[in-house]
Amino acid sequence: MNEKLKADLDRRIADTKSELARLNEMLAEISGGDGEPEYVPVADLVKEQHDWAWLVGGVVGKGTTGMLVADPHVGKSTLAIQLCLGLAAGHNTLGWRVERPARVLYAFAEGARALVAERARTCMKSMGMPKPPSSAFVQAPCFSDFDVTSPGFRRLISQTKPDFAVLDALGYFFKGNENSAVEWKQQMMAPLRELTNAHGTTFLIIHHQTKESEFRKGWQKGRGTSAMFADVDFYFRLEYAGEDVTANERILYIDKNKYGSSGYSVNLIFDKAGACFRGALPEVAP
Repeated sequence: MNEKLKADLDRRIADTKSELARLNEMLAEISGGDGEPEYVPVADLVKEQHDWAWLVGGVVGKGTTGMLVADPHVGKSTLAIQLCLGLAAGHNTLGWRVERPARVLYAFAEGARALVAERARTCMKSMGMPKPPSSAFVQAPCFSDFDVTSPGFRRLISQTKPDFAVLDALGYFFKGNENSAVEWKQQMMAPLRELTNAHGTTFLIIHHQTKESEFRKGWQKGRGTSAMFADVDFYFRLEYAGEDVTANERILYIDKNKYGSSGYSVNLIFDKAGACFRGALPEVAP
């Protein structure tokens, strides 16, 4: 599609949605509250049946949002790809129990596409997968509309309808100031929650760490506003196991898990040649 025409159509779609929202507000004002009620009794709430499910047993729930933070070259993208492949194939991964095969989307905005393709091929071989899972997707080569508030990104989610989507990395999907709690909530969390409500998608956001200091330790080493940690449902941190950055030992910290166990860490081995991590995570009860 012609880029100029695409930009014009995206602008017109955004303007139309804005106008529709304004008209709905006017309709609500003149209706005098005679439409559908904006509340339900608690008696109705406790009777509701919700489709809660674990994508990864006791660790990652369907319809949640989380973050994986790490320094460059620690292997966070490799870990995310491995988890996507495991979820799509319905294979337990690193000791985590995958409940059932899932639709996954790995949306990567940094890193050469050829490198990501090779990493996926190598990881599949390491995991014993003879062919790619049919329910695993990436963005098309021409895709560049990564901003989560954009029409292009919303189309990507609506077309793939993923149970699990990785956004690698935050800076490309969030156009606001990462140190602003207000912009983070308005321009990242609110749009993602809207997409989760529409499609049931779980989002995993890949992000970077800042340098450790006496004021920033543990989860606080994640760059940006502390509202990131507060708002997400689960928060993982991948780090070198020691000061030798050439070694292959890693530690995965489960700093937060709103619906399961948290506050523990596990040791992993980064098999760079095999494009995967090895090691057994402890089984976490749902």
